[in-house]
Amino acid sequence: MLLALAYSMPLAFSVMPSLNPCNDAPIALALANLPCEDGKVQSGANVTIGAVGLMAADLDPIPLPLKDSGACAVNVHWHLGAEHLNVGTYDQDGDAWMAANAPAAAARRQLAEEGTTDVGHFCPGYNATDAKYTTEYAWEYCTGMHVGYTYEFHWPHSNLGQCNTEWQFQSPFMDGVLCAATVGGMSPQAGVDSIFTAQTTKIGVMAQVFTIVNDAQYDYPTWDSLDGWNFDLATDIAIYQVQAHPNATHPPSASC
Repeated sequence: MLLALAYSMPLAFSVMPSLNPCNDAPIALALANLPCEDGKVQSGANVTIGAVGLMAADLDPIPLPLKDSGACAVNVHWHLGAEHLNVGTYDQDGDAWMAANAPAAAARRQLAEEGTTDVGHFCPGYNATDAKYTTEYAWEYCTGMHVGYTYEFHWPHSNLGQCNTEWQFQSPFMDGVLCAATVGGMSPQAGVDSIFTAQTTKIGVMAQVFTIVNDAQYDYPTWDSLDGWNFDLATDIAIYQVQAHPNATHPPSASC
């Protein structure tokens, strides 16, 4: 099982713990330490077209779009490098990329400050002589993000989310994924049964991998980036069911 990278930067959603009905989802806490080998589904470490996994999942993937199952995005966050390997797109070793393209001392200091030592796969194509890969941007919300780096964006979706309310977006994301279960006092076993037996609970994570460039040509003004993928860029799409923990996510992946 490919665990999520340690580096995950959620967007700053403002929530008031005293009023937030989704806060501290008890099912998420109860399931936090479930051994990966006990999971009924697992993440695909290699999502290259033609790659074959070693496990038959107990669930079929949720058909796209996820909204058709009543699910909505409950969080947006990103990881440094892609979590999964896709040969020909995101297949560059992230540690090697950082060593080659970021000053060694600065790169080590940056990762230490941002709380990670793990870097995922990077996209090819970086050009240190092209200003769009090297000219930094004055970020307002994506703290710690850098032009030229590869990031995997995640949009956790759930039909247990407080969709179309002020509590739809949550951090940590599992509070949003399981909000209706929290409000309804659902037990951990009932939650598991609702996914694998009754199959009334629909939880999925949309993911898309980008190399960040500073170039207005690559602005997408019509894309609602809080909602999910940029579907104009999502072409070869891998879809599978996976096991997710409160501190780990395993998304479907779209090519760079």
